[in-house]
Amino acid sequence: PRWLACRTQRGTVNALAFTLHRGSPSHTGRLADAQMRHILAHARGRYGTTLDYLRETALELRRRGIQDREVERLMRLAGD
Repeated sequence: PRWLACRTQRGTVNALAFTLHRGSPSHTGRLADAQMRHILAHARGRYGTTLDYLRETALELRRRGIQDREVERLMRLAGD
């Protein structure tokens, strides 16, 4: 993870960002829906589960009126 300074209406805040270079051996590329469902159901890292991270991301985007088709697709895939 990496901290990024982000400008907001309330001023600059630090945001935690998770990034991965596409050239990394850990980069999977596009996964089949079945694989993604398995990951969402079972994966966990230092900061919690993958599904919790997705849920929180979706919630915050919605609160801010931001529509992210891929995040919403993943939410449907997870059954949320």
